[in-house]
Order: sequence, then structure tokens, then C-alpha cells
Amino acid sequence: ELALRPGHVIGRAQILFPKLSDELIEEEIRRLHALAEGAEAAETVQKEKAEKEALYEKAKEQLMEYVSFEEFKKLDLRVAKVLNAERVEGTDKLLRIQIDLGSETRQIVAGIAKSYTAEELIGKNIVVVANLEPAVIRGVESNGMLLAASVDDYISLLTVDRDIEPGAKIK
Repeated sequence: ELALRPGHVIGRAQILFPKLSDELIEEEIRRLHALAEGAEAAETVQKEKAEKEALYEKAKEQLMEYVSFEEFKKLDLRVAKVLNAERVEGTDKLLRIQIDLGSETRQIVAGIAKSYTAEELIGKNIVVVANLEPAVIRGVESNGMLLAASVDDYISLLTVDRDIEPGAKIK
């Protein structure tokens, strides 16, 4: 049986949803785009944080064997002030660095040119191994070694957090 019979009068229809103006629609689109951009930025921050944590975990896995305290005491770690630096010709990683060790000036060679320009090193107080046997690297004599932390290709120099005289012993 039919619910409506022929001739039945239908009442006035109610508006279920208000009509949206073009301006209101555009405003909502802008708001949603802003939300999406914010979510993308948050996702990028989370991704960068995860990458840093992964690099940290990788570095932890690569710990070396223990050395005795007596072996460690053989290292002469000193603060050195960078006086000058320049790229080693024909290389893309090496810098020739002149350092002040307080009692003398030395030249060291370091493979940090992809992370540091020569100009940004000048004036920095860095940490060096002062009693490392001299070595010739790509034809350039090196009389010491600067210390740096690295994960893959990312390098960060070890520096001191306060002004101290060049040659200060690190203990």
C-alpha cells in the first residue's frame, strides 16, 4: 500500500543546511590549508628529531674498546687558538690550520672543509692532541690533531665554553 495518496498536499519544505557564501567557502579553504601546513611543519620537526635520534643510536653502537687510565694519560690534550686556515690545494676536505699552543705555533691538517670554511675557524679556541706523532697528509705536514665529533658526514668541533689561554692543558 502507498504511503502517499494521489492529491496529497505536501507541506512547506524546511531548509536543512544554510546556503554558504563564496566568501565563507574561501575562508574555510584558507583555514584548512593553514592547518595542513601546520601539520606538515610538525611532521618535519618530528622527522628531523627521529633522524637525530637514529644518528645518536648509530654513534652509540660504534663505541670502541676500553683503554686504561694509564693509556689515556699519555694523550696531551690542549686548547689551541686558530690563527689562520686555508684549503689544501687539490682536495675538497682538507684544511691547513695554523694554531697557537701558547708556547709555540703549529700547523695541523684536518678533514673538515665540507663542514667548516677557513674563515669561520679563525679565532676559535679548539681542542687538539698536542703530542700526536707528526704525519704528512696529502703532501702537507701535520703536527697534531684537532678533536671533532662526527656522525656520518656531520662534523662538530670540540671547543671550550669560556675564554682560556692557548696551551691550557685539558684534564
